Amino acid sequence: MRAAQLANTQPIIYQTFVNAINNKQLSHAYLLSGEAGTPILGTAFLLAKSLICEHPSPLACGVCPTCLRLDGGSYADFVFLDGSEQTIKKEAVQDLSESFERTALEDANKLIYVIHLVENMTPEAVNALLKFLEEPKPGVYGFLTTENEAKVLPTILSRAQILRLWLIPQDLVAKEAISLGINELDANLLANFYNDPVTIKQISDSDDYLAARDAALGFLNALAISSHHALYTSQTETNKLIKSVKSARFYLDLISIILNEIVKVSLNQEPKISELAYQYRAALPNVINPSQALLDTLEARSRLDYNVNLALTLDHVANAIIKED
Repeated sequence: MRAAQLANTQPIIYQTFVNAINNKQLSHAYLLSGEAGTPILGTAFLLAKSLICEHPSPLACGVCPTCLRLDGGSYADFVFLDGSEQTIKKEAVQDLSESFERTALEDANKLIYVIHLVENMTPEAVNALLKFLEEPKPGVYGFLTTENEAKVLPTILSRAQILRLWLIPQDLVAKEAISLGINELDANLLANFYNDPVTIKQISDSDDYLAARDAALGFLNALAISSHHALYTSQTETNKLIKSVKSARFYLDLISIILNEIVKVSLNQEPKISELAYQYRAALPNVINPSQALLDTLEARSRLDYNVNLALTLDHVANAIIKED
């Protein structure tokens, strides 16, 4: 997240934080709340860097040595707890609290922490965080994030200033992603899931996404030819490309987009991704029931977190989609 991007896409948050800095009225804790796909983490890091940046104008420049050190995890007075990969436990919050009992080591004389997805904390960790928030120490600033504000305890909400991120129109997200050098198809596909052009750029370069995209488009092209081609492609090319749970998530997300577009075509509506319109229309006769296939795909996607067999899951999805010749 860049300062200019925040100013353009989230002007209320931008101005609120700039005013707090200028008036020296910073809160000891902020909660950044937004739907899945909004750049809550990138915004949290930007605001955190803005407190220590060597050349703020008025928010972080993002390129000075201090900003780069915080991004790289080598800034001594910064702690990051990430709830996106695993549940945050009490011990992690206690370690944070204990480490912030010391005097700041860096010249900025500020102790800063980011806790990403506070809804993914154990009850014991939440209690430890509440104690930490109840007794704020001067010079300590926290940035919490959540994708589900309803799951955050009212006691935490009452102890933090809430900054809510709003969804940017999908076409504008895709347009800005294209301006960053992403090809139009990738931008339009990924804008269905991510509301941040910078995140889209990062994802579009990842091996897991590229493998999933090639597999999904290969399946769509085969489905546009015949059921036989689609079944063969699923059993050979798809299973060859999708080797990890992460790539399987991307793949099923993309298949969901494809099926949703085919549903639109079946209702005589124009698909959103026009460059694939021909394939959608050609594939429609070879899909058993687009709406049901979409539901089956979404259900399969939700099971990926339960250590399922990837090959069997992908075969199940293909069989739910392909109409027999």
